[in-house]
Amino acid sequence: MAVRHWFITPASGGLGRHLTEHALQHGDRVTATVRRPVALQDLRETYGDRLTVEILDVTRRPIATRRSAGLSGPGRWTSWSTTPDTRSWAPQRR
Repeated sequence: MAVRHWFITPASGGLGRHLTEHALQHGDRVTATVRRPVALQDLRETYGDRLTVEILDVTRRPIATRRSAGLSGPGRWTSWSTTPDTRSWAPQRR
């Protein structure tokens, strides 16, 4: 099975944290956004470079736009949003 790369936001707690842990446990790579990087420090120590943590504070819109525009990488992305006001809870494959 091919390694997938997930983009999970927010990932510091609740469903986002659970999805992040699940993907990493199954050998996938994750780019996770959080307000405080320390929230995922334990996972960084366990999974190393398979977890990329980006600071994303959506309450500061110009920063959020710049940060999300800069996220790129090889291959296909599978993204999840765990914010209740999003319209889709299904994985989005690109």
